[in-house]
Amino acid sequence: MFVTGSSSQLLTRDLATALRGRSLTLEVFPLSFAEVLEFRGIVWQRAHPDSESVVRGALDHYLRWGGFPEVVLAEEALRPLILGEYASLMLCDVVERYGVRNEVLIRELLRFAFRNTASLVNVSKLHRDFASLGFSVSKNTLHEYLGYLEDSFLIFLLPKRERSVRKQAHNPKKLHVIDPGLVAAFQGNPDRDVGRKLETTVFLHLRRQGRALYYYANGGEVDLCDEEGKAFWNTCWSLTDPDTTGREQRSLALGRSRSKQAKGVLLYHEFAPALKSALPEAQPAWRWLLEQSKEESRP
Repeated sequence: MFVTGSSSQLLTRDLATALRGRSLTLEVFPLSFAEVLEFRGIVWQRAHPDSESVVRGALDHYLRWGGFPEVVLAEEALRPLILGEYASLMLCDVVERYGVRNEVLIRELLRFAFRNTASLVNVSKLHRDFASLGFSVSKNTLHEYLGYLEDSFLIFLLPKRERSVRKQAHNPKKLHVIDPGLVAAFQGNPDRDVGRKLETTVFLHLRRQGRALYYYANGGEVDLCDEEGKAFWNTCWSLTDPDTTGREQRSLALGRSRSKQAKGVLLYHEFAPALKSALPEAQPAWRWLLEQSKEESRP
């Protein structure tokens, strides 16, 4: 029996309690990049330059508008309106579910989250920023409201990978949002912050696989790593600048230093072929996303 629907009154833990353990929880995400290509009738033909160009352009489109089916199939002029309506409904659900009294504050917090995907969140700094905007709010309230957004699957907060639970708790969390397209509902230009939206897209892909994910920072930063430290992923929009290449080399070295078995990959969008020898772990993000999806679909 499948009982479907949308209710702000029932979250995952509420369902488990109501059904007394007779339930299985599956996370259902907006469409992945590979699924969006299917919706749009785009087929990747290997070793075909024109096909690769179309797929790379489709990734730009995905980062701009995300993976909600209605948005994918809508005319471009309607997409920002639909996303804005989604954002309003999501906010109303959170306010209703938790009885939030300060609606203005949680609206601004949601706006902050979607404008700062793939960024570190330091609640102390966030508290100072909100105070400078005239909000009278405690750090505990900000922690609570971030928890509401996370429980509602609007955001994900990744801890820093540390052996000590105490250290994890005291370090900033890395924030990712449920869909890169929703960023357009909170800022006027959907083409901004494409590098951070690319990182969020990679995060969502790995999350669909059920992985427990972390970030790591120590001089440099590893964008995403698994719980055991055996696999890690970095993303970069453009590798056409030698300085960027050097930074990514240091980040990959940092990831490998955490474990002898650690294997990393650097996913990029724009690339300079002359730099390939300096970053053998690098591969196009669009190709990685599609190949990973094909592997998952094999019996």
